[in-house]
Amino acid sequence: MWVCLSPSLYRAWVEYKHGFGDSESDGEFWLGNDPLHYLTSQGDYNLKINMEDFDGNQRFAKYKNVKVDDEKNQYKLHLGEYTGNAGDALPEAHPPPSGQWNSLGAGQLGVKFSTYDHPNKDDEKCIRHDMSGWWFSKCESGNLNGHYYNGPYQAVMDDGVVWYTWHGWWYSIKSVVMMIRASDVHPAGSDVQLTRTPDDIDPVRALPQLG
Repeated sequence: MWVCLSPSLYRAWVEYKHGFGDSESDGEFWLGNDPLHYLTSQGDYNLKINMEDFDGNQRFAKYKNVKVDDEKNQYKLHLGEYTGNAGDALPEAHPPPSGQWNSLGAGQLGVKFSTYDHPNKDDEKCIRHDMSGWWFSKCESGNLNGHYYNGPYQAVMDDGVVWYTWHGWWYSIKSVVMMIRASDVHPAGSDVQLTRTPDDIDPVRALPQLG
């Protein structure tokens, strides 16, 4: 089973905690960080992020062994090995390659979730700049809950729907679907949507690409 996660802009901590939107509508939808923690604590899950730009180009980023901590640990995101063609814009959420050390140091890997009313001290600048709730790995390197612009944009801050390793800071991606699935489930298994951008990639249409 894949569970879809998707962006949703500038909302309070409690909204991200419990979730918002309607998975059956065409608007934005966020399952909720509490349900996401519960789900990923039940076993081994993988994360896949499908992205599409305004020219119809599609990219994906896939991570093994996704875990989201509980609220006490600020829903810290942990990711395993990256594969894909969008690049890795969440580098501090997972261990470095063998023999290398993350700048955060041993035992501190992972990225905490932050919102404007509940930032962690390292992310206050990111929140002011990006006006969203997200796991800020390196501020704007990956922020799929940013402001929705139509592709290339000019603004005081690079606050768009950004995946830096694909389109850089000044391009806002058209649509994003984030999905998690139990690692032992065949790609043809059923999908359950967790989140969605306003004009998202249809998760059913995306199924053949999930392998």
